[in-house]
Amino acid sequence: WTWTGGAGAGDLNWNTAANWDAGTVPANGCDLIFPAVGPTLVNPANNITGLTIHSVTITGSGYTVSGYSVSISAGFTNSSGALSAFNCPLTLTADQTFDLEGNTTFAGTIANNYALTMLSAANKTSEFQGIISGTGGITKIGGGVLKTSGVVNTYTGKTLVTGGTLFIDRESSLGGKPGSPTADQLTLDGGTLQVNNNVN
Repeated sequence: WTWTGGAGAGDLNWNTAANWDAGTVPANGCDLIFPAVGPTLVNPANNITGLTIHSVTITGSGYTVSGYSVSISAGFTNSSGALSAFNCPLTLTADQTFDLEGNTTFAGTIANNYALTMLSAANKTSEFQGIISGTGGITKIGGGVLKTSGVVNTYTGKTLVTGGTLFIDRESSLGGKPGSPTADQLTLDGGTLQVNNNVN
């Protein structure tokens, strides 16, 4: 399903069939694509409850996507090279990669019981602004910056940084404390950890 915003700026809802090239409302298992569109059409609102999608790809710039939570199984891509925001809460239903070639923010919560790989391209910044929960871990790759600051994350999986920079402002940016001492709960293997001066 490719977004067109065909219903016009007065109706940017996902459940309006005219907003999609398929002429139908997105169904479970779909791939959602957000291409270059006019500046009044870049604020799609997900008003479909309980939607389970395969993947999201943003190829246009300036998007701010909001609305109800979605479950996702095959990853998220921002190939536009520009800033976009995807603010719907996300539930990850499989191991997957978020491939971010543009600055990208996620304001919604992330429920992750799998392995999430974050590829932030060089000179680009990705940011999780909502709480990350679940038993899954995060692997940071690529030359850019990933921020998990500003919230008390509760995920209990391991954090691995193999490229670029992971920015935190508190211990809980790295998730909840393991139940017992875990030597490799945080591993820096080619990447760096940047800590805000106010970390506590």
